[in-house]
This record gives sequence, C-alpha cells and structure tokens, in this order.
Amino acid sequence: MYGIATSDRYSIKRVAGKIIPAIATTTATVAGLVAIELFKLIRKASLEDYKNCFLNLALPAVVLSEPGSAKVTQIRDGLSFTLWDKLRVQGTESMTMNDFIAKVKEVMQLEVDMVLQGSRIIYSAILPTHRKKIKEKMSSLVRIQGVKPYIDLTVCFGGLSDEVSMDVPPVRYLLPPV
Repeated sequence: MYGIATSDRYSIKRVAGKIIPAIATTTATVAGLVAIELFKLIRKASLEDYKNCFLNLALPAVVLSEPGSAKVTQIRDGLSFTLWDKLRVQGTESMTMNDFIAKVKEVMQLEVDMVLQGSRIIYSAILPTHRKKIKEKMSSLVRIQGVKPYIDLTVCFGGLSDEVSMDVPPVRYLLPPV
C-alpha cells in the first residue's frame, strides 16, 4: 500500500535498535542545554550570556547563537513596552467596568474605546447598548475559563496616533481572591 519494501526480521531490529539510542541521546543533550540556560536564569545573567542552540546529531552539528532583545514599542513619551509585558489590574468583588477602565486609564493615560476577551466584545464606547455595561461588575462581564487566576483582555485605545491600529500590551485582569 505504501510502497515499503519488505525486510527480514533482523534488518528491522537493526534499524529499530538505532532509533532508541538516538532518541535518548537527543533528549539528554536537550535536557543538558536547558539546564545550562536555567542556571544562567537563576544567576540573572546578561542577555549576551544566553544562547539559542540549533542541534542536529545526525550530522553532527551544534550551532549556538545569541538571542536578540525584545522589540520595544513606544506608545508615547515615558510609556513603552515589549512583547513580554502585560498591564496587570487586580480585580475586586465590587470592581465595575468603570473602575477597570479608570485603572487602565491611570497607567496608560489614554482613553479606552473597547475591551475584548478573545474575540468577544465586553465593552465598546461607541455601541449604545454597551453604555449600561459601564456600571456592571467585571465578574458578570468576563467569562472565567479554566482554573487560571487571571483573564487576559485586549484593550483598544483612542487618540494614540493617526495609525489605524497600534500594538498595545494585553491587560491581565487578576481575578479577585475567592
């Protein structure tokens, strides 16, 4: 069916017998490289000390390179972020959408136009039906998924620039303690 030539039992055992050591060798090598990078992380090494590794034990080839620093996006003077940054907002039992928007506005100093959870619009300033949501509790507006103690929200801001859209850090809404 697949066009694989039949072989005797010993030929197959010989080929299969090489697979297990190859997997074990690669796994051990990768585990060792990860451990080295973890030690660097623990001792708070500089970015130049970390390495990316491209490994092919069949050749054998090991190529190490330095990782690049994260791109910094400047929103305005005094406010920039990288791809790893998140704005954290600690939720409370009584926090309303208005309170949430005020906390985000306090940090970002920008007008909030829209709040999304995934592709679901939780609040939009331009939709007339959403104006009443400004007084609703966050706990009734967001959908809690799984056991994570937070929800990542996307907040869209107005008045950033003439650009149609600009990358802004996600907002991690920390659920109130139960």
